[in-house]
Amino acid sequence: MLSEPSLLRQNWDSRKQQTCVVDPTRNVKDRRRSKQLPRSSCETIILLNVDKVSRASSKSSPRLLPVEERLPIRGLDLERLINLVRLAVVATVAAVGEYQKLQGWAPLPELSNTGVLWGLVVGLGFLQLFLAFLPWDQRYSRVLALLDVAVVTAVLLGFVFSGRPLWATNSQVVFLGYLLGLVLVGLRGDTVLARRVATAAFFGYGGVVSLAVLDGSLAQLSPDLAYGMFRWDVQVLRLGLLFSCGLAVIYGAKLAEMERKSSRLDALTGVFNRRFLDEYLTMMVARAKRARQPLSVLMVDLDGFKHYNDTCGHQRGDELLREVALSLAGAVREDNVVARYGGDEFVVILPSTPGDVARQVATDLCGIFTGDVTVSVGIACLGPGGGSKGELVRAADEALYRAKKQGGGVAVAG
Repeated sequence: MLSEPSLLRQNWDSRKQQTCVVDPTRNVKDRRRSKQLPRSSCETIILLNVDKVSRASSKSSPRLLPVEERLPIRGLDLERLINLVRLAVVATVAAVGEYQKLQGWAPLPELSNTGVLWGLVVGLGFLQLFLAFLPWDQRYSRVLALLDVAVVTAVLLGFVFSGRPLWATNSQVVFLGYLLGLVLVGLRGDTVLARRVATAAFFGYGGVVSLAVLDGSLAQLSPDLAYGMFRWDVQVLRLGLLFSCGLAVIYGAKLAEMERKSSRLDALTGVFNRRFLDEYLTMMVARAKRARQPLSVLMVDLDGFKHYNDTCGHQRGDELLREVALSLAGAVREDNVVARYGGDEFVVILPSTPGDVARQVATDLCGIFTGDVTVSVGIACLGPGGGSKGELVRAADEALYRAKKQGGGVAVAG
């Protein structure tokens, strides 16, 4: 039989669909004999270059995910909703301007150029098509959120530099774009992004007012029928409104992040739960295939846990699960993820980790436990162009089943 490094090199360059099974028992036994460690059971499956990959497992196109794998709010779905809100608001403002012209009424000067508004509607329509058909990147949310505030600031600065500073300081519609941008960033539930947008809105409008005052023409302007006259108390109130709304949005985003974080954790063990595991592993499989990087998954199961639970009681069994979860989380790198798969099974996700390294990690994990309950580990490795999340988990589960049939395991603290 080929050694595992040779097998990995051979399959890494292969372009055909294949599944390779590697039995590392002999090497694990030799290593444990030298360290006087208990016997463990560990099996590896390498999945490489599966030609027919389920489209439903690709994070890059979440609209194709099956219903059972969809989360209520996904990045792409949420961004589509946010853009529809933008589109509806701008289209409504443009339609009101057109209606005022048809009725012979004098529209607000800042809305008199409806051609620009309809051009913005067309641009937002193209953005909606982009969000519907092109692969999604989380960085798009950050750019679009800051772009909301940047566009409003740019329009107000345009009024200042075109000799209409009173339109900028006393704007009745464009200024509301800042509040709309704060509301939309609050929907994303991202504290860092909310802080950036709130800061940009506050200092953006502050800069507009400062430039309008420095222009020197505000003091010489007579009161306008539509906008009145420049007043410092109104500007202070507007800045205070932006500041208070920004704080509220930041606080709301922080609460949303805390709630989201708590919903991702398993209540008993404190590690990530199955819901987060499904979402995260889907994302990591898509990322590994795009970057052509390996991805390994360890399926860890406690042998004899039912007997331990029946003998020592369910409370001691719960304590044992917490100790196992804490030990697994503390034994892997920070970029590795430990999640409870269900019952006494745990999953460890190892990004950018080939099969030989994953086998060594599994062996080390088995070696840190001592006690009456043993563990078995199944390892599935995804190479560049590999299969889907479901195939990866299924391979790890099959490897775990064969490992448990071999019997034995490493004891766990209890």
